Amino acid sequence: MLNYAYYMYNLRKSPLLCTFNTSPDETTYYRFMVLREAVMEGLTIIKPRLFEFSPDGQHSEEIPLCESSLTPNTTLLLDTYFIVLLYNPEGMSAGMNKSREKFEAQSIVCQRVHTPEYLWTQHDAPGTRHLLARLNPTSADGSSKPIKNGVVTLDTDVQSYLEHIKNQLKGSSFYKYFRFNWFF
Repeated sequence: MLNYAYYMYNLRKSPLLCTFNTSPDETTYYRFMVLREAVMEGLTIIKPRLFEFSPDGQHSEEIPLCESSLTPNTTLLLDTYFIVLLYNPEGMSAGMNKSREKFEAQSIVCQRVHTPEYLWTQHDAPGTRHLLARLNPTSADGSSKPIKNGVVTLDTDVQSYLEHIKNQLKGSSFYKYFRFNWFF
């Protein structure tokens, strides 16, 4: 059930509901694609996947969409279904980018019927905004102050969102009848 709450948090930030700065045609296209695709691809549209590559580039693992994932020694791969972004951290030049990361990003692009946009970006480059927009802040306090890695947001962090949902459930009659303490 905790995964359900995380998906609801990410649904709020997805292009399906967050229609600011998008045309009606683009919004319709996003909603059409989530209905057209298989369940796993639709879940990727709602909650993007973030992969971390080891410094030697030999293995990758899926990590949470959290701003603490931005570490100076690992390469990240963000798959939002519409954009596949390969991010090199600060201090890593273009020549140091391993071919394994490029191969995995290109394999995601080639496997889809809908061809996503493929971006390669570095720290403080314009393409980084796509990554920073999808990361969850770890310590937002409601103000628009820069947080740890320069992420400026007015959005709430995951823990505050989960606490709010928990408090709303405890006050409802649904909670009184079923006692879902295991939900969180």
